[in-house]
Amino acid sequence: MRHTHRIVSAPVSPLYVFGRPQDIALQKARNNISLRNHPRVWRAPFTVEGQNVWVGQISRDIGSKLTTQSWSFTTPRISPEVDQDRYYLLQDLPLTGEVHRFGFASGVGVSSPANSRTNLGYDPYVTDGLRVVVFLGARRSPMNQVEFVDWERPPPNGILSDELPVGKHQ
Repeated sequence: MRHTHRIVSAPVSPLYVFGRPQDIALQKARNNISLRNHPRVWRAPFTVEGQNVWVGQISRDIGSKLTTQSWSFTTPRISPEVDQDRYYLLQDLPLTGEVHRFGFASGVGVSSPANSRTNLGYDPYVTDGLRVVVFLGARRSPMNQVEFVDWERPPPNGILSDELPVGKHQ
């Protein structure tokens, strides 16, 4: 008799911000257990206008690789297109109705395919350097009423170039 079972969840590794692991770690399955999206959030040690501030991160697993840094000897490989993961979150989160405003703010700076950055697992990634800021609230907002805060704008068509400045693009 052959026993088969489907793994429906897997551990999510802790990441650290503010000197501590995330307050909430989620995973959203895709085709299989090796292909997941991992949003993580931390409650910031400060408030803005009396409101709690939550800092988030999302990564998309695209496979796994061997490592000596884990008890299982494997670790996820993340997608190098981290801005696409940001857009995925920005498309998915407003479906809850809790988002009432969003905007983009400067982050780590541009990294292009010719000059990529790496994460702690040595996976290369590219980014336009911007971070999405999402305002959640008690009032429900249909998607067509979510307000855009025009702080900065991603490059047109997601084009990354070492010569293209990040900021307000026409």
